[in-house]
Formats: sequence, C-alpha cells, structure tokens
Amino acid sequence: MSGKPKPAEAYRLAFCLYAISKEGKDIVIGFNPKFLVDALRVIDEEEVTIYLMNSIAPCIIRDETSSYLYLILPINVSNSNV
Repeated sequence: MSGKPKPAEAYRLAFCLYAISKEGKDIVIGFNPKFLVDALRVIDEEEVTIYLMNSIAPCIIRDETSSYLYLILPINVSNSNV
C-alpha cells in the first residue's frame, strides 16, 4: 500500500501522537473527526479536557475558566463493529 493515508486514517494517526489520560468507565462513542479537529484547532492550550458522559450525550470541550465551550454530537456506533 502506498500513497497518502485516507482522511480517516490521517485523523487516527494525528490523534495517536498525543498523550491521553482517562478517568471513569469505558464507553463506545463515535464522532465525526472533522468536528473534533475543528474544535481542537482553535484552542491554544497545551492540555485539553474532553468530557464524555455516555454514548448518546454530546462531548463537552471546555477549560476551567469557561473561556471556551464546544459541544460535539456523537454519531451512532454499533457495538458489534467494535
């Protein structure tokens, strides 16, 4: 396989380059990567906190002082494909 990675693969590779810490239980949730990247691109912070409640609630991206707030709606993900 040669050439440029497909857009979904490029997003996956980009996210793999960052350290991630997690608290709480595991959930299966999916997002349109374009919406996630659009929000993260405009945040000028070293660390970003993303709040995830469950597989049908929007994720919340905000800082402690609430100088920004982004809500990203999840897409339907089948548990059988994970």
